[in-house]
Amino acid sequence: MQAPINKTNLLNNFTLKTISFALGYLVWALISTNQLVETTITIPVVTYDSLITTESSAPLNFTSPEKISVRVQAQRKQLTRLLSKLAVHIDKSNFKPGDNNFIITPELLFLPDTAKLVHSLPESIIIHVTESNA
Repeated sequence: MQAPINKTNLLNNFTLKTISFALGYLVWALISTNQLVETTITIPVVTYDSLITTESSAPLNFTSPEKISVRVQAQRKQLTRLLSKLAVHIDKSNFKPGDNNFIITPELLFLPDTAKLVHSLPESIIIHVTESNA
């Protein structure tokens, strides 16, 4: 014959506590990964050339900030994957001699539609370009 369930048996049951803990953790993990979070991170400024350059085009020297600070909002699970890949991408084919001003936008960060750029510091970067004599 099985002992009746009473308060003492219920509170001292290790199996029941373990199952309750596992269920609670599972619910927390499911809810927290879909939560919208914001984080601030320092990211590099990277340049690339979308055009194929020919030997006749003059090489350019340029100076730009190496890093900027951005505040991004996304779901927690997406944000953890996104942070390691985040950078400001600037196309060198748009450079003209002198000061080039680029406003930091989600397109320059290659942010997906589900992520949001909240703020960047600075809000724009200036890249100074000079033609090389070499």
